[in-house]
Amino acid sequence: MLRPGEGARRELRRHRGRARRGAHDDVEAAAEAAKAGGGEIAHPPMEIPGEGKFAVYFQGGIQYGLWQD
Repeated sequence: MLRPGEGARRELRRHRGRARRGAHDDVEAAAEAAKAGGGEIAHPPMEIPGEGKFAVYFQGGIQYGLWQD
């Protein structure tokens, strides 16, 4: 049985070296737009207290990281 988040971590390791990152004003909206465009959400938007929000998705074999301050 997988622990919470283990599937996403395994997928992140599999795609290591093929990543793109970007800063956004609204991570939730960016993640929804990625999903609507055919992306697969690997880690849904999550807040890191005192830091910001992030999300991760895959599309076309590339890992994309979304960040919001």
